[in-house]
Amino acid sequence: METLVHSGGQTCAFGQAGRQGGAVMQVGDYDDAPGVLVISSSSLGGGAAAVARAGGARIMAVVPLDASVEQWSEHLGAAALLVECDSAQEERMAKFLRELAGQERPRSRNVVIGVPMPLIDLAFSYFGATDAVLLCDPKRGDWAEAIALATAKRPNRVADIGAEARRLIDIGREVERIAASLTAIGSQADLTDAVPDPRRGAVAIDAQAIRSVIRMRRLRDEYFAANLFGDPAWDMLLDLMAARLESKPVAVSSLCIAAAVPATTALRWIKRMTDEGLLVRRSDPEDGRRVFIELSDAAADAMMRYIETAHRQGHHRG
Repeated sequence: METLVHSGGQTCAFGQAGRQGGAVMQVGDYDDAPGVLVISSSSLGGGAAAVARAGGARIMAVVPLDASVEQWSEHLGAAALLVECDSAQEERMAKFLRELAGQERPRSRNVVIGVPMPLIDLAFSYFGATDAVLLCDPKRGDWAEAIALATAKRPNRVADIGAEARRLIDIGREVERIAASLTAIGSQADLTDAVPDPRRGAVAIDAQAIRSVIRMRRLRDEYFAANLFGDPAWDMLLDLMAARLESKPVAVSSLCIAAAVPATTALRWIKRMTDEGLLVRRSDPEDGRRVFIELSDAAADAMMRYIETAHRQGHHRG
């Protein structure tokens, strides 16, 4: 027997198997709205589908997370692919992401993947090096902005895709500025090293000193609004510098916490900083489903020189 579900003026049909979590829920075509494929742990697509409908998108299908490749690959021509999962389904999520990563098109910006914090390392291991948009513990507003960006017909026009695009552009510009600054530090150091200066005394920089700077930065949040001093790139650079001195690996989830901003925002910074060569990805040799983030050698060298200079001049409070 076939059951009809009405939602937001749309009629969805699925059979008896659908109520057991095995079928694809098809949604009728309407107008020329952008088509969206939803793959979700919820039989009705959860928050992602609800936000997409509210934004005027056409839900081509809602596919359960454990569906076969054949059940969802035929819909990859959709304007956007939305994936959402809860933390109780790690094994199913791992299997699905592995299969999705094997497809060529789902590595584009038109793919939006929302996962809870416990699964962010898993999602990043498959899609951190692609243009797919990763959301961590996404709220409705996060889905709405990401879907608008993914389904935009003219993504190069900032006015068409709103605040989300402007945020991404701002992050890009700031990371470019940081990268240029660190490159300049390295260049100045090369010139300085060519002619040794006897007045330069040795400065002992260890992880404990950097951790103290980080603690002082977090102390500000007890007395002022946290967003008043938003500087996630610097927080991450400091944390990774300390970890490098400690020879400790840093998982993506840990770095998101160190950034002291919402995890989705931290992921955007991590991706852009990696693209700019400030950070590098390293696969966990003991778990192929996890990726560690490290400073690039050039960024680490510039950070060390900066910290040494700051200590010599007495400016070592972060």
